[in-house]
Amino acid sequence: VAQLEGTGVDAPTTPSAYEITSDLGDLAVTGVAYDAAANAITLTTDKQKLGVNYYLTIKAPGNLLDLETAQFLSADTATFWATDLITFEDYEVVANRVGVGELAVAYATEAGFEDGVEDAIEEFETKIYPTEIALFNDMGDVDGNGRMVMLGLDGHGQYGGYFSPVNALTAEQAEQFGANSNSMEMIYLSIPDLDGWDTLHTLPHEFSHLLYNESHGFDDGGWSWHNEGIAECAVHAVHGSNNYLPYYTQEMAGLGDGQSLVIWQYSNLSQYVQAYVFWTYVASRLDGVATYGVLFDLDGDPGAIDNYLQAELGQSLAQTQLDMLTATWLQEPTGPRGFDGMIDLGAQPQVLGSTSAPLLPFTAVLLPANANNLNVAG
Repeated sequence: VAQLEGTGVDAPTTPSAYEITSDLGDLAVTGVAYDAAANAITLTTDKQKLGVNYYLTIKAPGNLLDLETAQFLSADTATFWATDLITFEDYEVVANRVGVGELAVAYATEAGFEDGVEDAIEEFETKIYPTEIALFNDMGDVDGNGRMVMLGLDGHGQYGGYFSPVNALTAEQAEQFGANSNSMEMIYLSIPDLDGWDTLHTLPHEFSHLLYNESHGFDDGGWSWHNEGIAECAVHAVHGSNNYLPYYTQEMAGLGDGQSLVIWQYSNLSQYVQAYVFWTYVASRLDGVATYGVLFDLDGDPGAIDNYLQAELGQSLAQTQLDMLTATWLQEPTGPRGFDGMIDLGAQPQVLGSTSAPLLPFTAVLLPANANNLNVAG
């Protein structure tokens, strides 16, 4: 809506009389409605690019409107598709723009969710974004706005945050999967569940998934131990540590009785931290944090990882996993029986607490020194 100044204005009602431009492309005007009493013009346009400054020029005869130019920030409100992660059904939410920067624009569905968003955008633009694109790859720009969209909403306890690869598709492509796409670089953050925008963990973790999708594509083979584990390594790369690490040695993680490294179960915290510790162990044997970037580029298929480890360390994936487990127990300051200073577990991990251990592929456990009559199958 453009509010005009002056009286007796005869505003043009043809779309061709209006131009909306930006540094990231023009915005087509498709309809015009003029309210003479309110002296206001309502323009219907193509979809706006979120977080972009537009310039409106009214091309009309006469001194009052001739080449009058106004600047405005796009989309005070926007409608987005989100997904219920219990039913996996899509639903729409309306959100208000609550912050915008050079590399990110943030929307929130409820009042109060905007608290801390400016700090989150600054952290993203000055630390998370530059660290991860230098280590992994550039962010795409499917919607042409040059920014990532951060949507703060209420996940109702289903998640802290998530990235949906569907949003990298066009609406037509998504329909082939029976889904709906926002067609933009975007991540979701459940503000109530995270108590804020969580730049310490969720934001760098989910941004890594966005970059992973750019590199590996929509169908990455489903090797979540690779995708999720590297996302945990991204947190480490950004902050120099990972605040999930203490869970590795806690009994609640359930690692003492065995958890497959490669057979993934979402929302199982023990797998996230186990994958992070494994990839960090590999990195500690090679070039440190820089190795995260090399691992990111690999195919997550265990066979491909086995080939990589054979070439770089001269040993199999299975042997590397066993060496990692040894390192978690001995935690020597240097060498293959420790993590060369990359992580400090602070305690020893849990040992097998039962007399029976059905082991799935790529599951390793520590046995207590007094173990007797064990039934280990796998």
